[in-house]
Amino acid sequence: MVCSLIPKPMNEKQRRFAEAYAANPNATEAAKAAGYSGRTARSQGQRLLTNADIQKYIKDLQEENAAERIATMTDVKIFWSDTMNDKELKRSDRLKASELLAKSAGAFLHIGKSTDDEDFILGEHDGEDVVIYMPNLDSAESCQLPPETEVEE
Repeated sequence: MVCSLIPKPMNEKQRRFAEAYAANPNATEAAKAAGYSGRTARSQGQRLLTNADIQKYIKDLQEENAAERIATMTDVKIFWSDTMNDKELKRSDRLKASELLAKSAGAFLHIGKSTDDEDFILGEHDGEDVVIYMPNLDSAESCQLPPETEVEE
């Protein structure tokens, strides 16, 4: 009885089923693609989906595929640049691409004054307004560094 608790490694058909299911989550079609009989593919597919090892392998494959499909910020900037420079596209699409590219580079930050005369930058970050306060660097006092303190050893 103890031997039945030790999980068996997946066989080739199970591995093919998991790979087919990860690509197209239809248990019947995945079972057929793995080589199971068309007559029993539906029940085999449902049974295979209850196997913990197969579930984990499917999850790992899906996460790996998702990571490959997610665009990096560089991919997005390249797309915006290509769109902006494509003379065949509508001017409005090209302008929108240039606006998004400029925003991603921080070109639309607005500098203003607060009530206590400190400079601040108003911009956007992840769809939320962000205010960054900056010290007034016009006065000599704000540029002075604090005196160094000696550290006792």
